[in-house]
Amino acid sequence: MKFSLTYLQYFLTVCDVQSFTVAAQKLGVTQSAISQGINCLEKEVGFSLLERKGNGFVPTSLGDILRQDGKKLLEQYDAMISHLYSTSVPEEEKESSLCIGFLNGALPTEIAAYLSDFKNSYPQVSFSFVSDTHQGLWDGLKNGRYQLIVCDKRNYEGQGVESRILSKRGFAVDLPSSNLLSEEKSISLSSLSEIPCLWVCDKKAVAEERDYLSSCLGLRSPLEALDSPAQAGFLVKEHRGFFLQPNFGTLPQESAGTKRVQVLLPEASTYKGIFAIFKKEKHHFFLDHFVQGLTALKL
Repeated sequence: MKFSLTYLQYFLTVCDVQSFTVAAQKLGVTQSAISQGINCLEKEVGFSLLERKGNGFVPTSLGDILRQDGKKLLEQYDAMISHLYSTSVPEEEKESSLCIGFLNGALPTEIAAYLSDFKNSYPQVSFSFVSDTHQGLWDGLKNGRYQLIVCDKRNYEGQGVESRILSKRGFAVDLPSSNLLSEEKSISLSSLSEIPCLWVCDKKAVAEERDYLSSCLGLRSPLEALDSPAQAGFLVKEHRGFFLQPNFGTLPQESAGTKRVQVLLPEASTYKGIFAIFKKEKHHFFLDHFVQGLTALKL
């Protein structure tokens, strides 16, 4: 009998959350992948594993046996892999620290949740996160301050780095609810050319940031730098600008009196997305696995 640990993980997750949809979101896969995986698992074992109860799904009596034994099996598998890794990983990497630089602004809540799970699996790894400008991120990656940077990809091609795409969902703007454009599903930034663009960045880098946003999004508005996204709500509500932010993970809820609209990227857009970027010669076991998990989040 072939037995897929991936399908078993799908099944155990559905048992925990009682929902195919929530399980898919938690694992970073599609709902159809969860359904197909459990169907294959049921064919392998020869009986039904789940049944509907109210608005959710619970294991059948035989499914509950698989749930209990399956958890033990995955725990044994994790212990086996950890033992193999501890044997194969060089001594200097058995305890490691990762300093991760990210572009000015807040990291998605999904990364914080993933970090907690990662630290539970690898408690020997310590993490630090630093908010920085694009130039600061690139300088820090070159001089070793950062082992990993998370940002949109601009000047890192052909520089001895590797990158993994984390998100390419474009941008959104927060507008005052009284602005007629806030009723649209999507708009181009050229339609907001008379309104200041509020953007989280270093005040010293405003000219550089505006050039970038102009080339990749067609921005024509004057650019005003914010220290953090928390400043945006009041300024937007007071008609002092529109707040532009990348669709990266789950965005914070709009402030009262504002509405969020998606941005139409121009045909000539140079926007590539949000990436995890690291130096080729500096990667190691923990960094590789952390990045692998980030890409699976489907941010």
